[in-house]
Amino acid sequence: MIYDEWNCFGNYRSMFPEVADAVENFYRKISETLLCGHFEICGKRLVADIFQTETISSRENTVWEVHQVFADLQTILSGESLNFRCRPEGLVAKTEYNAKTDSQLFLPDFQEETSLLLNKKRFALFL
Repeated sequence: MIYDEWNCFGNYRSMFPEVADAVENFYRKISETLLCGHFEICGKRLVADIFQTETISSRENTVWEVHQVFADLQTILSGESLNFRCRPEGLVAKTEYNAKTDSQLFLPDFQEETSLLLNKKRFALFL
């Protein structure tokens, strides 16, 4: 996982140059008025889902999402959101793995959590 500010994104270019170019091009195009949807940024290797949501009122209402195939880039276009993340090892599955969406939901494990503040200036990339 990478959690940083967008103005530092170029520091990760040597790790994955082709993905970095695709992300930077995509980021230049996004705005608060961009329509919601699913976008392949670098084929199925990196996708973005843009959607409207209410900020979760407490960590007890959260679930953790884990992907097996693609990386997950997260940012906030308007406002900010405090997200809670943890390592997937040892989590209890809430749903079965869905190959179509490459996702599986897990119940929270507050012993191993990390909080991430996301806003327009920050991103999180889950590899």
